[in-house]
Amino acid sequence: MQIFNQYCMESGPIKLFVEHTTPGRPLLFCFPGYGNSPFIFEEMAAQLTEYTVVAIHLPWHGITQWPTSVKQTDSKWGQLLVALQQQFSPQHPHYSLLGYSMGGRYAASIYCHQPNTVDRLFLLAPDGLLRRFWYQLATSTSAGRLFFKACLASYRLIYGLLSLSVKLGISTKGFLKMTSQYLLDAQERKALYDRWVNSRYLNSHPTTLTQQLNEHKTPATLILGEYDSVIVPKAATALKGVLHLKIKWIKGSHALYKSSYLPTLISYLRGQDESA
Repeated sequence: MQIFNQYCMESGPIKLFVEHTTPGRPLLFCFPGYGNSPFIFEEMAAQLTEYTVVAIHLPWHGITQWPTSVKQTDSKWGQLLVALQQQFSPQHPHYSLLGYSMGGRYAASIYCHQPNTVDRLFLLAPDGLLRRFWYQLATSTSAGRLFFKACLASYRLIYGLLSLSVKLGISTKGFLKMTSQYLLDAQERKALYDRWVNSRYLNSHPTTLTQQLNEHKTPATLILGEYDSVIVPKAATALKGVLHLKIKWIKGSHALYKSSYLPTLISYLRGQDESA
């Protein structure tokens, strides 16, 4: 049974592709992780029939076209989501956001830009809560971006540097394992550069996120894997100042969207498990 239908929204030079369920219900925008397609959410969307699920094809991950000349900012994403809201559910002026892994950076950044339009925020093993040495190095300055690009020219060089960062305690073994699968192929290394560098304008700093969540009293749920070695459990401490945050745990690793975790995930998204 087909769950998703595809839609392309054009905004100037941007062609944003999304997958969506039946229009007309409250909206849940879903942002996948690094290297993932929106179809990781299809099984989840089949059960969340109370929502119109709109899952995003992230830029530099396939069919969405986003020129590098157009900055990928939270304000631009906010404009795009408002346009999608008018397309799929104009009778519902607000929407909810779900971000998984790298998509968590998107969801948190967009929320911070326009918190008044967001009903609920779900962060699923989100990137951006803890400072990442390599991401900061690769994106913060023009010199860092040049150095990162030079490192990516050689698999042996970038893998050696990543391995060294694990030994020094700067990176985790899980991060090395996840990243390594994208380093063998030259095109994948280029995609790594494009995906990281072109998302650098998205700010999901935990201090800003904490302030906005407390000020607007937005219901927020942080869902983490107990055995996740990519987004390690201590990420929960980054939002310890949020007064009404629900922190939920799944007995799993990083890919918390998988079928085996789905019953627990769905219950958390519906708020059916209200235990602390």
